[in-house]
Amino acid sequence: MNAKLCAAQPFRHRLEAETPIYEAVIEHSPHVDVVIPPRANAIENEKAAPMRNRNLQEIKANGRMAWQKNRQYGRRNLSELAMLRYQKILGDSMHARDFGRQKQEAMIGCGVLNKMTSLGMPASYRSA
Repeated sequence: MNAKLCAAQPFRHRLEAETPIYEAVIEHSPHVDVVIPPRANAIENEKAAPMRNRNLQEIKANGRMAWQKNRQYGRRNLSELAMLRYQKILGDSMHARDFGRQKQEAMIGCGVLNKMTSLGMPASYRSA
């Protein structure tokens, strides 16, 4: 009997841990579309957030890649890539101490990155 109870607890904990994220985002900004990819082994649950269940239904109907394309999930990757590019080229931290100068440093850094990207970006393509 104890073994069955222990086996069921991780699933219950996983479900409870995933849903509050949706609820917190919706509570903060009720008009947003929550685009959080559910886990591969996630299942629908009436206690879970409606947007989570909607995402699961769309993934089940169209596939994960089509869901990402329809929900413009790649836009998140572009912003993460921009921050990675900034940090790799200009460093992980600001050099100025004063907040006003930090803003100026960030503006100069963005100008440098914009100039570099205007000169040309590498041709990237998916392989295999």
